[in-house]
Amino acid sequence: MLHRCIFFLAVLSVLSCKKDADIDPVNIQGKWNVDSAESKIEYNSSSPDNTNIDLSSEGLYFDFKSDGTYSTNAELGIGNISAGEQINTDTYSIEGNRLKIAFVETDLKIPIILLFDIELNGTNLNLKMDRNDLLDSYEEIGGKLDIVSKSIFQLLLSEVIKIEYTIQLSQ
Repeated sequence: MLHRCIFFLAVLSVLSCKKDADIDPVNIQGKWNVDSAESKIEYNSSSPDNTNIDLSSEGLYFDFKSDGTYSTNAELGIGNISAGEQINTDTYSIEGNRLKIAFVETDLKIPIILLFDIELNGTNLNLKMDRNDLLDSYEEIGGKLDIVSKSIFQLLLSEVIKIEYTIQLSQ
């Protein structure tokens, strides 16, 4: 009888646990102004590169639509963001608190998918990426890259020891 009770409690505790995939996705729909971008990157062969850029006067924005598309006047790169010359539109999805965003990489001019962790606090939104997110991004697109782009991405990954990249936005 005791074994049945323990088994029942074990099954009940497993069933009552909420997995990450069961977490309701964060809602970031709407227009978000880009306030700043901060990066801290440590490389194998050089000193750390720390950058904090105030972008609030640039008028950059992301407008996330309910149909899984977004538009932006920003140009995105791996670890950088800047004012673009045109409005770019692409797709995004959210699983739990993780944003998967597709875009054409600024420097390489190739389609990329980046993964960011979402921190939403009222009208403030932080999109954060670390080295693991960058590795996961590579896994998402690795098979779709041409040989030159794949080599560049692999070289970048081999040189980066640590990356912390944050885009701060507000409504």
